[in-house]
Amino acid sequence: MSSLSVEAGKQVFIHFIAAPLAGKSKQAEILSKILSLPWLDMGEVLRRHQTDPELRAVMSAGGLVDDSRCKVLLRNELAMMDVARGWILVGFPRTLSQLQAVEEWHRVEGHEHVFYLFLAVDLETIKARNRKRIAEAKAVGTAPRQDDTKLGARLMAYRSSTIPLMLKLSRQPN
Repeated sequence: MSSLSVEAGKQVFIHFIAAPLAGKSKQAEILSKILSLPWLDMGEVLRRHQTDPELRAVMSAGGLVDDSRCKVLLRNELAMMDVARGWILVGFPRTLSQLQAVEEWHRVEGHEHVFYLFLAVDLETIKARNRKRIAEAKAVGTAPRQDDTKLGARLMAYRSSTIPLMLKLSRQPN
């Protein structure tokens, strides 16, 4: 694996990959401040677009939104950001198809410094974070996020779609 060091003035593209509730956004926020790069959470992007009934139905069931929809939403979001120096992306790619698309994108754009960061968090910690987030929402009188009530389905989707992606990336040369 490559170390995360880049010459000054070079673009940097970082992808955080991990299970739901692993802390990807928190780590991206910290790294964003250190590197002065914008960051984007694909889960938040999808939640903002839940006005679409089809998208809402998939997410409410704990499933993964189809790759083509994710790619379009991602490109639209990044187009509205200042990404001249690069970016940090949370939760994308999540599937092998998304990985192929993002690798092609980086290749076509000539991005040299692309990093995939994996966060390993044990299942009990994920479950505890989920219980805490649900309890915090209830404590302030709001409903928990719909996807938090579907942790089992989200973890199954992660296991079937994202773990193969992580295995593929771990076998690639630096």
